[in-house]
Amino acid sequence: MHLQESPAMANNIAWIRANLLRFEGDVRKWVRRSCPRGTEEDDVIQEAYARIAAAPDLGHVSNPRAYFLTVVRHIAFEQLRRARIAPIMLVEDFGASDIIDESAGPDRIVAGQQELRRIAAIVEAFPEKIREIFQLRRIQGLPQKEIARRLGVPESTVEKRAAKGLAMLLAALRTDDEDAAADDADAPARRPGSGAWR
Repeated sequence: MHLQESPAMANNIAWIRANLLRFEGDVRKWVRRSCPRGTEEDDVIQEAYARIAAAPDLGHVSNPRAYFLTVVRHIAFEQLRRARIAPIMLVEDFGASDIIDESAGPDRIVAGQQELRRIAAIVEAFPEKIREIFQLRRIQGLPQKEIARRLGVPESTVEKRAAKGLAMLLAALRTDDEDAAADDADAPARRPGSGAWR
């Protein structure tokens, strides 16, 4: 199954190639050094690339290396929180000032939280088998092999259902974005500086 790339995703993928690939070695070292044994390094890196590729806008990123590390650290922290494990070294390392993206103000944090709620609602509406695998793979971060073992299905089934879930999520997000853009286009415009409607 091929996922259809949106122009924004294609731009983000080009941005990843131009700005992040050169830092992958540093990020992998951080994952190996800071994450608990058993963490699937490739899964963390690929999840980071997937999240960055799906980001609505990367124009705010002034420090690509810091942004990449921040995304990876969030993924690792989510995995740790789910596993209820929080090694002191990792928690301390999360506060490192050299990786914080200073441009992420409160408005961006609130927007991110709203986006997460939006995604959770979309995923909740998936068919049960797709939702279960999507949640295990994308939310809990389990490797495909482990999911296949747990559910007693072939690894190819896990891969197909995870891809189907991602395609469904991207399609739903795209539809929501198009609906929001249409609503914005239909809204009356204000005259600049006056607060009055045209």
